[in-house]
Amino acid sequence: MTIKYPELYNFTKLTSPIAENEWLPFEKSLVYIEQAKGTILSSPDQIPEYLYFVLSGIVRIYYQDANGREFTKFFCGPHQIIGAYAELLQNEKTRSYIQVVSDAKIFQFSFKEYQNMVKQYNSWKDFGRIIAEQNYVMKERREYMLLQLSSEECYQMFIDDFKNIMDDLPQYQIASYLGMTPEGFNRFLKKRNSNS
Repeated sequence: MTIKYPELYNFTKLTSPIAENEWLPFEKSLVYIEQAKGTILSSPDQIPEYLYFVLSGIVRIYYQDANGREFTKFFCGPHQIIGAYAELLQNEKTRSYIQVVSDAKIFQFSFKEYQNMVKQYNSWKDFGRIIAEQNYVMKERREYMLLQLSSEECYQMFIDDFKNIMDDLPQYQIASYLGMTPEGFNRFLKKRNSNS
């Protein structure tokens, strides 16, 4: 049997060595989808079932308050995995939206199938641990950014973290990621540009 999705397999091997015979059963559960900008992959109050590997394009997680104001939690670009991790682990209804920001090619996979692979193979346990560690580091960086840094420092960290995708992000989404209103972000950029 040959590997159907070598790009995704090579990504997993870069993260943790997974033998072909340990990859092929998982590959059967993958669903390749192409989604247009604006598509909602997951909404609040649903029990989540899937994780998403972004092959190309951008996806984000965001919250929305009762007044419709959005708060972007994270952006995910090519070769990253995104999902409602906490809710998947706790089998709870989601609190966030997962939205396609720019036209995207995505592999959707069942969290239950992934958990089955983790139970069967140490290589998948290693993969899961490394992904969890990476997510923890990103979460810590984000918390530090919001709690300790000035607006200028936050923006510089955003540039450092998302330089490969930031040109494709709407400014209101960048503002919501930085904890600013769109108007406040515009004022910040004008002031920043006038000081350059």
